[in-house]
Amino acid sequence: LEMLTVISRTAIDLGVDPELMLSLKIRVENEIEQQTTLEEMQDWLLAVIEEILGAISRIQQDSAVKMVNKAKRYIEENYFRNILLEEVAAYVNISPYYLSHMFKKVTGTSFTNYLTQIRIEKAQNMLISTDIPISEISYHVGYQDPNYFSRIFKKVVGKSPIQFRKGKKHNCARI
Repeated sequence: LEMLTVISRTAIDLGVDPELMLSLKIRVENEIEQQTTLEEMQDWLLAVIEEILGAISRIQQDSAVKMVNKAKRYIEENYFRNILLEEVAAYVNISPYYLSHMFKKVTGTSFTNYLTQIRIEKAQNMLISTDIPISEISYHVGYQDPNYFSRIFKKVVGKSPIQFRKGKKHNCARI
């Protein structure tokens, strides 16, 4: 029981709901007497510890998701600037390596690919809804070199910005 108390306190320190740990403690006190053999006690104890570790894991996953969502919001609000992984990591108060790892784990894509995706989506909207020159759009979405922007755009979309704009404007004219 002392070992479970220490583990429960640690779980609470890591962010697990104290009410959850209290209900587990009450349940443990009732169940411990039902274990009749050393083997049953061992299996039961492992199951209780796994339950506590599961609660800790869920809290850590929730915090990772919140951290990645905060990073995504920062990217979406600053995509037009030359932002780096290190800057976003500093914003969410973690190391760049950990942000990169958790970003990929939570979103399924890398930081760089996500930033590129946001920039290209914004560029597509501008190409469809404005007559702003493509070189200027590249600056508006965070690319300093219009030629590099065009290469990335074509790689992601499958068409150059000019082809994309012509195709979308042509389709809009037919509707």
